[in-house]
Parts: sequence; C-alpha cells; structure tokens
Amino acid sequence: MKKLIHISTDEKFINSAYWQFNKCFPNNNVFYLLVDDVAKKIEYVNINDDFILVDKRASTFKNIIQEFKGDELIIFHGLSYFASLAANVIPAKYKKIWIVFGKEVYSNSLIFDPSDLHGPLTFKKFIEKDRSKNYETSIRRLPGKLYRRIMGQVLGKNEVILKAIRGMNYCGILYKEELNLIEKTTKAKLRHLKFSYYPIEAMLKDPVLRIESNNILIGNSASYTNNHLEVLKILSTFSLDRQKIIAPLSYGNRSYAMEITKKGKELFGNQFDSLMDFMPLHEYNHYISQCGIVIMNHYRQQAVGNVLTMLWMGAKVFLNEENTLYAYLKSLGIKIFSISMDLKPDNPGCLDLLPPSEQNRNRELLKKEISQEVLLKDLKCQIEKIMKDIYR
Repeated sequence: MKKLIHISTDEKFINSAYWQFNKCFPNNNVFYLLVDDVAKKIEYVNINDDFILVDKRASTFKNIIQEFKGDELIIFHGLSYFASLAANVIPAKYKKIWIVFGKEVYSNSLIFDPSDLHGPLTFKKFIEKDRSKNYETSIRRLPGKLYRRIMGQVLGKNEVILKAIRGMNYCGILYKEELNLIEKTTKAKLRHLKFSYYPIEAMLKDPVLRIESNNILIGNSASYTNNHLEVLKILSTFSLDRQKIIAPLSYGNRSYAMEITKKGKELFGNQFDSLMDFMPLHEYNHYISQCGIVIMNHYRQQAVGNVLTMLWMGAKVFLNEENTLYAYLKSLGIKIFSISMDLKPDNPGCLDLLPPSEQNRNRELLKKEISQEVLLKDLKCQIEKIMKDIYR
C-alpha cells in the first residue's frame, strides 16, 4: 500500500489520529507537523520516527511536496492558515482528505457570520463589542492590506482557508449532517469519510462510569458559542431546589469565563459552580458524572465528545436544534431533547433524570456507531476504497 501523508499541527487530537491510522495501516503513515520553531519542545503530540517537524513558513511547503512521489494520499488534520497554504500549493493530481476541526469553518467570516452562531444576549454583550474593536483595528491596517490586494500579492487568511476547503476531495467527519452544512456554506464538493478522533472507549477511562445525581452541566468551555447567557436566563425561570449548575470554563476566553461566573453567581448564588482550573480527562469525567442533566446551547457542531460521553454515562442531554449534532443523534434513535421545545418550566419532569431503560438504550446505540471496533473497521474500509479508486 502507498504511504499516507498527514499534515497536522501540535494538537492533542493527533495522538488519537496517529493511533487509529497506524492500527489500520501500520508503518504506512508519515506525519508532517507544522510548528513555529522546530527547536522548541512539542507540547501535545507524542513524537516518534513517523513525525517530521516543519517550520510554519510558506517557503518550506514546496520542499515538502518535492519529497512526495505522486502516488500518496494527503490527509489534513484541520485546516489552519499554514496548513491551508500547504494545501493550496499541492498539485491537483493528489487526492486530499480534510479531517475537520471546526474552527476553520466557524471562525471564518467568509463562511459564517457571528450572528448565526450566537443568541441575542450573547451577541449583544460580547460579539458587538469585539466587532467594534476589530473594526477599528482593521481600519488602521487598511492602507497596506488594500495596496497588497490591489497588487494581487496576497490572499487574506480566511480566503486562503476557504480556497483550501474547496480544493479538498474528501471530508473526514463523524456524520453527514455536518458535511451537508459545510458543503452548503463553503460551496465545496466533498465526499464523506466517517471519522472521529475519539472512539467512545478513548473518551472514558472508566467505561462503567454512570451519572450519579441530577445536577446540571451547561456548556463545555469559555467560548461565546456556548451561549451561556441564554441558558442561564432559561434556568432562572425554574425552581431548581438543590440542583447545582456546573459550567466548565477552564478552556477558552478568560474574561468571558469571569463574566459568566459573575452572572451565574448573581442569578443562582452558591448553586452555581464554575470550573476555572484544568482537570485531567479522567478526573473531569468523574466530576461531571454528578450531572444527570446536560445543556449544550451551541448553534454549531461543538462539544461532540462531551455530549457523547454524557450520553454514554446516562445523562439527559438538551441541544439546540440548529446544531447538526441534534439531527444526527435523532437519526440514530438516541433519546435527545430540544432546548427550545423541551426545556421549559411548564414541561413536567424535564429536569428529572433519564429512566434507566433509556440510558441503557442510548448506550447500546452509541456502541454500534462510535465504538473503537466500529470506527477502526470503517476507517480501514474507507481508506482502502479511496486508494483503490485512485490507483486502479
């Protein structure tokens, strides 16, 4: 079999990707890791002989391509600006797979407007203020940028990434509902490659772990797209008795985390608990196992690992119907709930725990879809088919 060429950055997801691809295709993977400085220590990726460190400089990408023989399959793990520069200079004869991170789509203003991803309270308090700051900054920089654009010397960052997306042949993502949205918003034509960085076994160190109480988990990070303010407003209309509200805020925007903590304490006092310090995954999972109710108010695909983990542990999960993950889980037959339709104080028992029979059924359905055995089998079959189609 021909070599699989991977282009990635120093992200924690890459260790799982390496393990999966090497399990399916041992000794057939080469990872080019794009870094700021090849002399600096790598933070997340476990480096071995299959990894080659490459400086994030446009001049280095042509050197990479010269090492290819013309028959490799190129796999991009995320499309950062520098990875996109590499993608855009790779000849069309190569077949390219893009495994989606998410931020390359949702943080790109040429693809999504921020107003499409945030509730009205979040948009008004956080996004409009940031937008005005960014506008002032862009005005100060306009003359030089405008000159370069007129002279045709440079594409903007978002344009580079969008061009790279449109140049891909395959899109690696867990479910087609998200691929359909990506194709619609980017005008790209992509074939689906079912892939997840985390099989359910990898997300849980303790596979028998179950939820233990009816506390409420909201969001997964300190990012605006969690739309915490809207959730807090809804929960303020409930009589919560002794239920705690737990908001993981250790990852993301620190000032946003402080604002959400302030608002949560204002509305719920000591019943609101913000997680501001990082926890190892197994400790985090044990901590949130006290949350039998989960509310993830993302309008976009986000926190997929968190949602699947909580469903596996037996939680009742509420999602925004704008999130493609909602439709995907529904299509699998998993018991999932809508924030807009179900999270209402006049809906009896909506904050009660999911019955054990439904917890067990959700777990069985997830096992059939995203277990390690299933994902590895799917990955091997799909890549073999792609390679066969390319080189027959």
